[in-house]
Amino acid sequence: MDLLRASLSGVFLGLLFHRLGLPGGAVVGAMLGTGLAQLLTSPAPTPRGLDLAVQLAAGVLVGLSFRKELLSPKLLPYALLAALAFLALALLLAFLLARPLDQPPKALLFALAPGGSRAWGP
Repeated sequence: MDLLRASLSGVFLGLLFHRLGLPGGAVVGAMLGTGLAQLLTSPAPTPRGLDLAVQLAAGVLVGLSFRKELLSPKLLPYALLAALAFLALALLLAFLLARPLDQPPKALLFALAPGGSRAWGP
């Protein structure tokens, strides 16, 4: 029942935010709705394998958006620059936060990767 309540809270707020036209409304609303349900009531367990299924679905969704035009020689330098800038920012933050958080930079770099900290979860 806890899982159903948390899931429905996420779906409801996700659809509401999407309907309101908020940027990233579906995902932000779903996270906020589920997170609030987890904080305000007894927490629901994450079903085993759900995180993997969602990551696979997200990967498929991103893969389906690929087109030949994305590999255009005009766009490639910008994509490379963006990837390098993201990596540089992650490295910088990992080293800057290592001492105040008393964590090794390697662990923080992993935590700064999209979805990286989720891999440490229960």
